Amino acid sequence: MDTSKISMMYRLIGIILYYLRYRRFQWKPIEKIERYQLKKINRLLRLKGIKTIDTGSEGGLESFKERVPILEKALVKKNPSKFLLRKPSLVDLEFHTSGSTGQPMKAFVSWKHWIVEQAVIYRHWKWHGYKFRDRCAMIRSFAPQVGEPLIKYNWALNTFFYSPFHLDEKNMEDYYLHMLEKKVKYLRGYPSSIKIFADFCRRKRYQIPGLKFILTASEVLSPEDRKMIEETFSVRVGDHYGLAEQIVMFGNCSQSNMLHNYNEYGYCELIPTDKEYIYRIIGTNLHNDLMPLLRYDTGDLAYVSPGAKCPCGRQGIQVEAVIGRNDVLIRDSKGSELPTVNFYTMMHSYAEIEEWQIRILVDDTLIFSYVGRELDALKTEKIYRDFEERLSNTSLKPCVERVRSLVRIKEGKTPRIVYEK
Repeated sequence: MDTSKISMMYRLIGIILYYLRYRRFQWKPIEKIERYQLKKINRLLRLKGIKTIDTGSEGGLESFKERVPILEKALVKKNPSKFLLRKPSLVDLEFHTSGSTGQPMKAFVSWKHWIVEQAVIYRHWKWHGYKFRDRCAMIRSFAPQVGEPLIKYNWALNTFFYSPFHLDEKNMEDYYLHMLEKKVKYLRGYPSSIKIFADFCRRKRYQIPGLKFILTASEVLSPEDRKMIEETFSVRVGDHYGLAEQIVMFGNCSQSNMLHNYNEYGYCELIPTDKEYIYRIIGTNLHNDLMPLLRYDTGDLAYVSPGAKCPCGRQGIQVEAVIGRNDVLIRDSKGSELPTVNFYTMMHSYAEIEEWQIRILVDDTLIFSYVGRELDALKTEKIYRDFEERLSNTSLKPCVERVRSLVRIKEGKTPRIVYEK
């Protein structure tokens, strides 16, 4: 079955589900939210053959946390199939994480969970005034092949996709004029892509008449970048946080920049760290009966100061910022910039690569180092071609090398990008 048609069908079903259920669920009191979450958790416990929690007693969710240990991401990465409860069907989905730490992984998602995801994402857009098929401009999720136009149109979504790999002055001028011509109402993209485009428009003193809102996702949006983007286009930014593993999702409503957990989608825990106001994000995907991950350590961190709360009245977990996936921009010696997140999706084509890292040398050599099986001649040719397409608007020249280990910093982390002096 055509996966694009499945995805569109699930999105439409999710929109219907939003109107039937989740449009109202967001206003439920915390007691009813927690009762719902415990009911869904008990269903997953039964499927995994684990004793369920007594829903009639107080502290049901606390009992869940006491009984089930935190699941480390490394265990799931090592053998994701071990966490499958059944064989994936034709209508289930398989995702690959972006590998933001250089270590991508597979995640399997049931069709039910994906439909709920579409419902709550649609609700997030509705918080900011979106109506079905409002015209959007998206600077992400499009990697044109050589000779292919840098702009493409999706009729079903009424969305124009603009290549985030070609954000030079000429192309951004074309993008801007095209957005004016098509009268786009919403602008979506990676925070880094939107930032580059916003900086271009700010320098040119360009505005987009009729633009209602900007929606960002897949990277950390810093307060400074939010401020610059909002001041440039004179509209607010709605930010969204999610994971390919489909664990928990956050988004800010129209009342503040606080990020709400989507309570009907995932059960979220915030566990304190040794740093003040910084918490580990632990989550349980409530509808994924294919690969339920209970108390999964996302590896991400949240910032929450005492008393911080959105005035909208919605209940449940709220955070001020997610600070664990802060993507950087790749820059060459001439100042050309390229969002690093664009390289993560590229890795999906290379099952041989277990870990990866990019090093930028002073002479504009981009060294792509990877740990894993050796690429054959065809794959080697392909990976060079993929890099050259993405780097075409910079002075960076790719060099691919297989290594035994990657460069690590003193805290033991493996940075995605290393600039060598």
